[in-house]
Amino acid sequence: MRLIIGNVQTPANPLLRAVSLILGAVVFVAALVFGAVLFALVIGIVVILAAIAAARVWWIARKLRAASGEARVGSARSQTQFSRSGADEAAGGRIIEGEYTDVSESSRENRGRHESS
Repeated sequence: MRLIIGNVQTPANPLLRAVSLILGAVVFVAALVFGAVLFALVIGIVVILAAIAAARVWWIARKLRAASGEARVGSARSQTQFSRSGADEAAGGRIIEGEYTDVSESSRENRGRHESS
């Protein structure tokens, strides 16, 4: 029985059938390998472009943070009325604001008496 695929007939000779089967398998494997290599190449190019884009965004963000940090430090220096001590400059020029309440010994003793009664 002869197999007809489209307009192509398979050969009647068994040796030619075996050779055509082997050649078909080789072509199929070569096509799979070529497709895999092409796919890996495309994925590699996409990864490289994504890394370049991420590095560019990081670089621009770094420059913007540095520029805004310089602007903030410059405006804080112009608004400061007091001169900074050497300790403030050694701490990186950061200003920490806060409030405190001075609790003397006599007020601690009075507070202890009120709580115990």
